[in-house]
Amino acid sequence: IVTVTDQAGQVVRRLTGPVSQGMHRVAWDLRYPPVDPTELEEPVRESWESGPVGPLVVPGTFTVSIAKRIGGVVTPLAEPQTLTVESLHLATLDEKNRQALLSFQQRAGALQRAMMGASAASDEALRSLQFMKKAVVEAPKADATLASDIAALERRLRAAGTPLAGDRVVRRRSEASLPSLMDRVSAQLGSTSPITDTVKRDYDIAAAGFEKLLEDMRVLIEVDLRKLGERLEAAGAPWTPGRGVPRWKK
Repeated sequence: IVTVTDQAGQVVRRLTGPVSQGMHRVAWDLRYPPVDPTELEEPVRESWESGPVGPLVVPGTFTVSIAKRIGGVVTPLAEPQTLTVESLHLATLDEKNRQALLSFQQRAGALQRAMMGASAASDEALRSLQFMKKAVVEAPKADATLASDIAALERRLRAAGTPLAGDRVVRRRSEASLPSLMDRVSAQLGSTSPITDTVKRDYDIAAAGFEKLLEDMRVLIEVDLRKLGERLEAAGAPWTPGRGVPRWKK
């Protein structure tokens, strides 16, 4: 495990390296971690697409340490080493206040992290509802309103996701549509130039709209969806993803 910390002792990045014998090289891209949802497998990207990245660090002094982890026990392998990150000043319009630039990038990145997480949670909940729609048919004890309540929650969840990620049906047909909240947020992670007023204004609009939407989605997923799962369990429906461990008595 290679750990990079800043002058305040705050962890900037943790990287894992190979554990096989021989000499190896681990590269740090001088960035903070990306905010994209975690993937177990690296998705297939086109040749022009790049992977997720975090904002660049502000030039300064950093400390790097290396350790090994065996059975959950972390053991340092060598003394920490310091390094200095310097800017090449190759930007046409260079931001003089790099700390202010990083502060905005981190705020916008945090908003993107929450938005992408909410969108992924919505997709996961919609998938659970598809299982519920099938399971309710196979639950003889289910009351007559359960199927309609599942369908109603699906409609509400899709409606909540539209302002967040846009109308996917319209976009698949290449029709004009208003920008979604996610479209408005740009963390400018590859930039070392000043953040424009348009980007800042779009961030404010997105943050204001997402604040209420997030709470609505939280109720739909963490309260309403859970209650439907409990009703399915009480009706003896087959297990469906997201419902937790079934109840059973001998």
